[in-house]
Amino acid sequence: MDDHSAVAGEAVFRDFMLRYAAAWDAYDLEAILDAYHTPCAIYKDGVQIANPDEATKRRYFGDLLERYRGAGVVGSEMSGFSVHDLGHNSALITVRWTSRRADRSVASDYLDSYHLGRIGEAWKILDDTVHD
Repeated sequence: MDDHSAVAGEAVFRDFMLRYAAAWDAYDLEAILDAYHTPCAIYKDGVQIANPDEATKRRYFGDLLERYRGAGVVGSEMSGFSVHDLGHNSALITVRWTSRRADRSVASDYLDSYHLGRIGEAWKILDDTVHD
């Protein structure tokens, strides 16, 4: 998920998150993995989940995708979005995700914050906090 513009703005990050959501909706593990830097960390339910290498990261997100599939998730909507500029090479994005099943019932609804960093020309998720 690359951006070759000199200065990132809200539209760049909104597009990044829309592509990220599309990867989840398509159960596209490779695109999801590409969105995250290695190493990366997830903080959820009071626990930090470290993904220090590609194999650990692949296993974590592959397992998470299978849990989504098992819950019947067919798509997620960004029902809230905010960006906090942290300088030229960093931003904090908070999204409210609403994930739905095929019958449109809500499978999950939660806030998630992503710390993004510019690595070369690419924006990558460095860490992710799922708010409980």
